[in-house]
Amino acid sequence: MLHRIFHSILFSLLLNGCAASHRNAHSPQLSEKEVVAIANQAAQDSGADLSQFLTPEAHFEYVAKDFTWAVFYRGVEPAIGNHFLVVVNDRTGAAQLSGGL
Repeated sequence: MLHRIFHSILFSLLLNGCAASHRNAHSPQLSEKEVVAIANQAAQDSGADLSQFLTPEAHFEYVAKDFTWAVFYRGVEPAIGNHFLVVVNDRTGAAQLSGGL
């Protein structure tokens, strides 16, 4: 009996903790499609030939809750340095490139 009560309390705390973390999450202003378009333009402006990269993956607040998107580009040919990242600010639309270009 005590074992069931303990598990019920633990489950309840887990659910409440998960709900609380979602309440503090931000909602993006830009859509994933808009962010990828911004990142693609920044990459092309920096000289990237996007035909040499797979379709990028965009993630909102991937590392920190800082209103940014991380857009990952992986090369068609797997090789060291054949990848890069574009960070897009969700509030301003500013893009910053880093990585293997």
